[in-house]
Amino acid sequence: MNQPIQVQSDRPSEDTEWNDILRQHGVIPEKPKVDEQAIEDAIFQARDIIHEKRLDHLAPDELSDLEDLEDEAFLEEYRQKRIAEFQAVAKRAKFGSVFPLSKNEWSREVTEASEGVSEEEKKAGGQTVLVHMSHNEVPESVYLSKVWKEAAQRWPEIKFCEILGSRAVEGWPKERSPTIIIYRQGDVVDTIVGWRREWGLWEIDELLVKNGAADEGDLRIIKGRRAKAEGRDKPDVDEGDEDFSD
Repeated sequence: MNQPIQVQSDRPSEDTEWNDILRQHGVIPEKPKVDEQAIEDAIFQARDIIHEKRLDHLAPDELSDLEDLEDEAFLEEYRQKRIAEFQAVAKRAKFGSVFPLSKNEWSREVTEASEGVSEEEKKAGGQTVLVHMSHNEVPESVYLSKVWKEAAQRWPEIKFCEILGSRAVEGWPKERSPTIIIYRQGDVVDTIVGWRREWGLWEIDELLVKNGAADEGDLRIIKGRRAKAEGRDKPDVDEGDEDFSD
């Protein structure tokens, strides 16, 4: 008895004449129905979100340029919101430079500090502390030390520390420098071994976002991503600390 020939399609989900024939004969299953209403709802929702966040990349002084395009009351409300955000950052900005760490300070300045010093910090989930385990003979570590200083100035509310790996751990291998250790609430939340010479401030930004130390809506993150997309490795003058002054 002759066996029926099994005809298959390489891409059964595609809309082709051949696939239509196979579907008619039950060789391949019918395509699932598309919920056009759900797609339309998603498009409208995305449009609303884009419109709502259309000003998120602007600093307060940049909003005045839109007075002819946006509602004046809305602009003023948005301006005050941005100013409040900057003042909140300025209030938490108690660092701004790299803390040179010694081994006997680690417990107090890193572990305990990451739990939060004030009641406000503890309620907020602690303080993020980043440690660079460095080596002065490793070019990538020397380079990261430079970026570390720039990042500490860019994120003055976050504690950046640095210590020679050999001073922190006896016999610390040169090959493991640079190493970045991130603490939060008394625990290590991330460890990064190695640093590329083409990395810079923007990679520090993304590291902070990844570990919950910075919000994606933070103007520094927004402008940093824009600068990186434009091929810049540092913020412009108006994208730096001046945005977070009183």
